[in-house]
Amino acid sequence: MSNLDKALNIYQSYSLAKISALNKKSLAIQYAQCGEIVKLEKSISKELQAISQINKQILENQINELKQRERVKFYKKVAFNAKEAIEIINSHKDLLFKSFLCELYAVPLRLLLEDAISNLEEISDKEFCSKQIKIVDSCLKVVEPIKEDYDTSDYHSLIISQEPYLALMKEYESQIKQVNKEKKNIAPFVADKTKSMDEYNGCNGYCLIFFLIVTLFIIFGVINSVGDELITGIVLLGISIIIVAIFYRRYSSRKKKYAEYVENVNSRNVDKQNEYERKINQINEMLKLLQQEQHNLSISHPYIVSLGKINFENPGWKKVVEKIEKYIPKEEKGTENQAQLEYFDPLFEDAARLIVREQSGSTSLIQRKFAIGYNRAGRLMEQLEKAGVVGASHGLKPREVLIQDETTLINLLNCFK
Repeated sequence: MSNLDKALNIYQSYSLAKISALNKKSLAIQYAQCGEIVKLEKSISKELQAISQINKQILENQINELKQRERVKFYKKVAFNAKEAIEIINSHKDLLFKSFLCELYAVPLRLLLEDAISNLEEISDKEFCSKQIKIVDSCLKVVEPIKEDYDTSDYHSLIISQEPYLALMKEYESQIKQVNKEKKNIAPFVADKTKSMDEYNGCNGYCLIFFLIVTLFIIFGVINSVGDELITGIVLLGISIIIVAIFYRRYSSRKKKYAEYVENVNSRNVDKQNEYERKINQINEMLKLLQQEQHNLSISHPYIVSLGKINFENPGWKKVVEKIEKYIPKEEKGTENQAQLEYFDPLFEDAARLIVREQSGSTSLIQRKFAIGYNRAGRLMEQLEKAGVVGASHGLKPREVLIQDETTLINLLNCFK
């Protein structure tokens, strides 16, 4: 799926719960990247037994203050990003295009601002978010009078025809893959006859070379027999005759085997070979038909037609969509942030509690306890290291457990929920 297709899917998939979850994941990453928070959490973990309860509470209060500061900073940025996106939408005078942008982004932008209101404390910040929500609502009112025109426009057609188009393309790709697999399974049986014929032709070539060599020996023997060294000539001639007999016998044997093979193919397996060839021809025809239908779909489907018209009438529309998309959080696999902080394994919390309870940072412990493979247990241990539950790896030795009590662990896990 292209970036454009993902952008067109935003309006269908976002809810307040999803927006909140994405924001919390991003906030957890921000916590993990804040050096002061990480340092204080490690201080509590390493010096828990050495410090008094009062000092521990002081450190925890400092951590909470830092997290609150980071939270406010994060949600202010969320509100500011929403404002930037709204301004981009508002700046367009083409009402059809503005309707298109509102259909795509009005809901997620509104949800972003609502989530920011629930997480910000300053009245001025909440009022700022409320003001942006009103601007979104006013945008929707501006485009409301042309709703009938918009419903028949290429912009709306692009949205409603996207999902059916992608589903059809996926189905064609699946069918083509299956047909190619069937062809690959049958092809070796059809190739057997050709392979044997090539082998036989190769044998003929070798025999021809051998016969030429033997002929040279015979000529050389005859010439020598005319001269004084008659005995030498006779010996060479005899050797030549023996060589001719050996290779002629070898050639006759190969020829006979090949003749038997041809007779076997013609008499016993001709129906089978014909069936294989018929199936290959059918598969090739089916493959050609599927590819042609896929090609026709890629040029004549309403989604493609609408896309072409929009590109012609409004060449810069994709850049506008890309600008707005930057301001809306999205969950993408394989991104840099996810590589930095993969706290989404279902066993992550249970594994963290196990490690703290047993005070043993061992991959094999996780593997045995949860009956999972070594690779998954290793990934869980890497996630626990990034979260600050265990220390770095030291070869085969268990990792150092940086958290000594479940209370501190619970506070840490709450950052990733």
